[in-house]
Amino acid sequence: MTRTISANLKAHYAEQVRTIARCWQITRTDSTVLRFTNHDKNLTIGGQVYYALNSGRSSDIEAGDNLGVRTIDVEAVLNSSYVSAADILAGRYDGATVWIFEVNYESIGDSFVTLSYGYIGEVEVHDDYARCEFRSLSQKLTENIGRIYTYQCDAAFGDSRCGLDLDSLGYKESGTVASVTNRSLFGTSSAGGSEYARGRVVWTSGLNNGLAMQIKTFSGSSMQLILPMPFNVQASDGYTAYYGCAKTRSACIAYNNIVNYRGFPDMPGIMEATQTPDAR
Repeated sequence: MTRTISANLKAHYAEQVRTIARCWQITRTDSTVLRFTNHDKNLTIGGQVYYALNSGRSSDIEAGDNLGVRTIDVEAVLNSSYVSAADILAGRYDGATVWIFEVNYESIGDSFVTLSYGYIGEVEVHDDYARCEFRSLSQKLTENIGRIYTYQCDAAFGDSRCGLDLDSLGYKESGTVASVTNRSLFGTSSAGGSEYARGRVVWTSGLNNGLAMQIKTFSGSSMQLILPMPFNVQASDGYTAYYGCAKTRSACIAYNNIVNYRGFPDMPGIMEATQTPDAR
């Protein structure tokens, strides 16, 4: 990656004593932007405040002349004012973009030098700190792009490829939480049925407002989710539950939507593909 560096900052790097601070700008998928620095005081750069993270560490940045994937491990103490465990568990940092650069904190006007661009990969939450993996942009070159042949439909039920409008078709039920067992099991004011299996619940109020989770079962007035919600589910929290789909050809026929079926149920398996003529 070509780097642009000002003459003053380049000269400062050549000095024996350097006053260099590393900065991170994180843009979450919900468009929230967070800015941090490893300096012991907050820095104002380009009119934006980069907050000092005094409790944390990061591994060194390794650069090469090839397209190999470079990763950096960053650990930081959880602080509800900046980075909270709840936001991490809610997935708000999944795929967040990251810009890493350095400045001379004694002479901010000397501009900056970009070290790397990338995004956040795996994130682990421990008792009082979080560890996240920064992945360089070259990671994208290792990802598979395009469709994969599968027996089941690979469209999300109700998306543009599926073609069904779940709202207009009435394939949903709205209600509120009546009682709570835990974050994944609770009683509801509305009644469900087998059609909600593999569906999803979207929260319309409460601590999980705007978040969604896959439904495991919704029978009678009891709903169980595949995974616990990141925040506590409370009585009177509003939700909208949507039907699910087994992603099979028969399920698509039942929904009168076979024209949009995206699976390949007639694709021969490995046994059929490797068969040879039988001499008998």
